[in-house]
Amino acid sequence: MSLPTPSYTFVTSAGQRQFFHRWHLQNNEVIDCNKCGTICKETDAYSQHWMKQKLKLTEAGDELNTWMRTPIMEQQPAIVSRNIQSFMFCDGKVVSDTQQFLLDVGITGIPDLLSVLYATDGCKELMVKLRFYVEIEDEMFMLQSSELEIRHHSDIRESVDVIFLMLLEKLRTFMTCMPRRRRGLQEGVYRIKRILVQTQRRQHVNNEQLQLPLQYKRKQAILQETDMTPQYKCDLEQLSLAFQRHINTSANSHFKPPFPCNLYCFQTCANSQELYAVPFHISNKPQSFLSTRSFVIVNDILGGFQQLQEIVHIKRFLHHSAEDAVLSCSQCQAKFMQPTKLALHKMLNCGHDFEILKIDPDFIEIYEECFEIMRCAKWLLFGIVK
Repeated sequence: MSLPTPSYTFVTSAGQRQFFHRWHLQNNEVIDCNKCGTICKETDAYSQHWMKQKLKLTEAGDELNTWMRTPIMEQQPAIVSRNIQSFMFCDGKVVSDTQQFLLDVGITGIPDLLSVLYATDGCKELMVKLRFYVEIEDEMFMLQSSELEIRHHSDIRESVDVIFLMLLEKLRTFMTCMPRRRRGLQEGVYRIKRILVQTQRRQHVNNEQLQLPLQYKRKQAILQETDMTPQYKCDLEQLSLAFQRHINTSANSHFKPPFPCNLYCFQTCANSQELYAVPFHISNKPQSFLSTRSFVIVNDILGGFQQLQEIVHIKRFLHHSAEDAVLSCSQCQAKFMQPTKLALHKMLNCGHDFEILKIDPDFIEIYEECFEIMRCAKWLLFGIVK
């Protein structure tokens, strides 16, 4: 079954300009997103659409950065001051449910934690490794992933999703190969009540070119730093300063760049979490659209401006294809429907470096210093100081 094909379009009529985010299904049915759509005057700057969209989501209580309101965010100063890089999620329910625990931690817990870490001052990239503590019958095992480098905050949720899928596939393969003498093994029964998250933060260096979301980086449509001439760097600095003045002093007015250019920004759908690039400022010369220089605005996870990067191939950058072809990994022949998931799978070396180790019954893990970060109905979260 193919995935719905998204489209992002503007329709101008009777002096108004309306933005639509839609999904096109195989049966020619079209579904309009009820969160992304906005209407502005035809003469308004394109940036007005995204300001209205943000205001609409805030008023409806649908903010994307829900992790900012969690107890994890409240503990961020302590996490930073103690340089805590290891965290343990524990199933806090009286009656344990492994599948529900994995869903809760994989969809919300770990992505929220990594988002808070990404929000620490100057964080550019996160190195992440996950470890499941798995009980099969009366035996305990450690199932551990290799390290994954998350280079943009928009890739957090998909990265965690891919690591979870690959760890569980490794577990299923392992259980299939075990002697099937006991009923529990025959039924594939296992319990996971603890998940260790090991992280390492890499700080941003001034003037260093930042990474784009994987979905856009793979298009290779951005000018590389090695290709930048002194004049180019001067132009980029002028434009960046003009843009900073704009967002600091005149966010509600038209942006006036020092030279003709088009600016684009990233938006995230509150319904589907899809990431897409849309116009922020378009030059007043539509006939020269393809020849006008185009730049994308790079913001941090809190929405603060970081950098402008020039887009070399604007059509490739904005193009949204119907990604319904099944993609295969050339190394292990694993199948994927989304190019970004295949890219993450390859970054993890097809799971070849994942490990599963049996733990001795007498083995005891002792953490000399750890503290409770968050307690809720779904899990307990501890920070481990090493």
